[in-house]
Amino acid sequence: MKICVICGKKFNPRNRNQITCGSEKCKKARWKEYIRIYDQKNKEAKKRKRRGHHQKPEVKERLRAREQIYESQQEMRDRRKRARVLPENKEKRRLYWKIYSQRVEVKERNKRYVQYHKEEKSIYDQEYKSKSKVKERLNEQRKRRKKEDPSYNTLCNLRTGFNKVIDNYSITGKIRPSIQYGVDHGEGVKQLGDKPQDDNEYQMDHIIPASWFNHNNPQEVKWCWAPENLQWLRKELNLWKSDKFILPLTIKEQDLLMKKIFPNSVKNS
Repeated sequence: MKICVICGKKFNPRNRNQITCGSEKCKKARWKEYIRIYDQKNKEAKKRKRRGHHQKPEVKERLRAREQIYESQQEMRDRRKRARVLPENKEKRRLYWKIYSQRVEVKERNKRYVQYHKEEKSIYDQEYKSKSKVKERLNEQRKRRKKEDPSYNTLCNLRTGFNKVIDNYSITGKIRPSIQYGVDHGEGVKQLGDKPQDDNEYQMDHIIPASWFNHNNPQEVKWCWAPENLQWLRKELNLWKSDKFILPLTIKEQDLLMKKIFPNSVKNS
């Protein structure tokens, strides 16, 4: 009687070299152990061979040449990295990629890629934009663009105003994009045009107040944010107007109305 090396059961061996009980599990386990020991011995033998092999002069020369090639390639990579950082090269690269991205075949390839990798792209964009450095850079870009581009500033104000109104006056809040309500903020920007010169003194206003509309009905949301229902109005007049309806006023008419309503104000005295 012998004891199995794997499971520890007693068994009658068929020959004196048998060390497992003969079950499938024990056979597989023994075979895995045999392969592991064989690989270990083989690795050690290979290492011994390499040690002797690397001492040969021709092998040493070959390894030295390989290291020199690798170092030269690394130097070239470092040089290219340093060249990319230079401002004139940055501008060249930016112009090149701008022209390259306008090619027809590149646009078609990008469209196909987006179609086949929508989920992957959305996940990547979320992870990328959630990084603190990226957030800071995007916020700085938006602030800079708002200062430089008045139409973009107006567009941002329309978007934030639309979101606030939908959240305040609808039951569900904003659950879909403005396009699905039939609202085109671009048309609103065209209708409003640039802010008057004293842009800090004016606000965007609804001629027919937003509170008069049922924001649970998409059609009424579309009417509320129609370009014809938007105008620039002085801050004081906008607060005084509140949810009242007043016919559209020109800037001169607004100044006259300001003098009547706020005769003691410093700016209109």
